[in-house]
Amino acid sequence: TQPQGAGPRVLFQPIADLTTAIGLNDKFSFISELFANNSIQYEEAITRINKAVNLDEANWILQKYHTPDWDQKQETLVRIREFIKRRFV
Repeated sequence: TQPQGAGPRVLFQPIADLTTAIGLNDKFSFISELFANNSIQYEEAITRINKAVNLDEANWILQKYHTPDWDQKQETLVRIREFIKRRFV
């Protein structure tokens, strides 16, 4: 069994590289729901976010890819933002 409280710490462990930290299921979900099945646009966004200097810049980059469809995808948007936040912890 895991010690109590071990789960939340794992969620906030820093990420060095989003391309390797985002699992296959999340990647497909992000491509499908946030990038309209455009894997090239997803890869471009993640690469640019990875190179961002700080969280503000990363969020600004993500916002550049925003479409009206995202308003209906809040759960997926929260998940990708959590990954981005961990990249800049």
